[in-house]
Amino acid sequence: MTTLKHGTKTQEMKRELRQLRATARKIAATKESARRFLLSTGLYSANGQIKPQFR
Repeated sequence: MTTLKHGTKTQEMKRELRQLRATARKIAATKESARRFLLSTGLYSANGQIKPQFR
């Protein structure tokens, strides 16, 4: 996650933003990769259903 610090260079922030966008595109590229991501975060159960605490 980007944390702004005094003296942070704009180029560093732009590079990190490009990396975050690339990661988001990779996750959202296919339905299966999105499902794997949601499973890894704990939002979905193993059978693909949203867990009760997130409903």
